[in-house]
Amino acid sequence: MQLRIVTSALFALCVNAATTASHAYTGPATSYTPSGIIGTCGVAIQNSDFSVALDKPQFGTGGLCGRKVKVSYGKKSAIVTVADKCPTCVGGIGLTPAAFKYFAPLEKGTFEATWEFV
Repeated sequence: MQLRIVTSALFALCVNAATTASHAYTGPATSYTPSGIIGTCGVAIQNSDFSVALDKPQFGTGGLCGRKVKVSYGKKSAIVTVADKCPTCVGGIGLTPAAFKYFAPLEKGTFEATWEFV
C-alpha cells in the first residue's frame, strides 16, 4: 500500500515537472519596477535583477519560485528567475527593468514574448 502511494506521488511530480518544463508559452511581456520589494516568493527584487513575475494561473501556489525561465523575443533570449506573481498580467509575464531592457526600451511598454522553464 505504501509503495503504491509513493509511486503515485512520484508520478504526479514527474507529470507536473514535465508539463511545466517542456511547454513553451507566448504572451505579452511588460515591465514592472520592484525597487527592492519583497516579492511573492519571499526575496527582495531589485530593478537590476533578471527576474520574472508570472500571471496568477501560471504562478499557482508558488511552487515555481526560484525556477529559471528562458524568455525569447526576436533573436534574443535570456534566462530569468521566477521571483514574483503579477496580478495585472493576463496570459503574460512581468519583467524587471533590466530584463525588459535587454529585449526592448522601457518606452515600448510591451512585447510579445515566448518563455519556457529550463
